[in-house]
Amino acid sequence: MKRSPEMQNFIDNFTKKNFGISDTEAGKSGICVFCHKKVKEGDFRNEISLREWHISHLCQRCQDSIFGEDINCLRG
Repeated sequence: MKRSPEMQNFIDNFTKKNFGISDTEAGKSGICVFCHKKVKEGDFRNEISLREWHISHLCQRCQDSIFGEDINCLRG
């Protein structure tokens, strides 16, 4: 996801302080920002979950624990 440099810097600082890894590091390394497990695009149950990965860098398991197991209702 393309963000302004200022927004990305804010998110990187926030995630580094709170989760021990910056959003940028997590995305480049394919690591969940929350649980630090390695992630592959095939790990996601649907396109919505994969899109969420590209936004938040949360693995499927962490997405499920935060949003619930079925986020298909968010389909727009």
